Amino acid sequence: MGKQAGLAVGVVLTAALIAVLTASATEASAIPARIVGTWSRHVTNTDWMRAGSFNDGVGVYSIVVTANGALAVYYPSYTQPSLTTRISVLPEGRLTIGSMAFYQRCSGKDLYAWKVVGRLLTVTKLSDAHCPPRVALLVGTWKRK
Repeated sequence: MGKQAGLAVGVVLTAALIAVLTASATEASAIPARIVGTWSRHVTNTDWMRAGSFNDGVGVYSIVVTANGALAVYYPSYTQPSLTTRISVLPEGRLTIGSMAFYQRCSGKDLYAWKVVGRLLTVTKLSDAHCPPRVALLVGTWKRK
């Protein structure tokens, strides 16, 4: 194979690799319309205890998920977000939820499952060893507002 043919093959392979990586990144970051919106759920003492977290308050919490992956958490009766983070939706009903700087030890992303049926969003922990408050707040069934 000549130098030009080898260079052409290299360019084609590089372009193919870039296309695959770009598609993978897009697939993981696209937020499905069915998860975008405002959701609410009642967080209880049991939620905090089950997660092994301190109790940061019970009541009806709201979350807002945007199409670009921003997640805002509203404490009961708050009109401004108490916490913000980012999510990435992965294949097979999985998502990562980013760090929540408000809470100590809540750095890093961990893995959750999600499912929407009708007006209900169910979030389940798959792995999260970093942030018990994140688990207490987000794991459960949310109702679309």
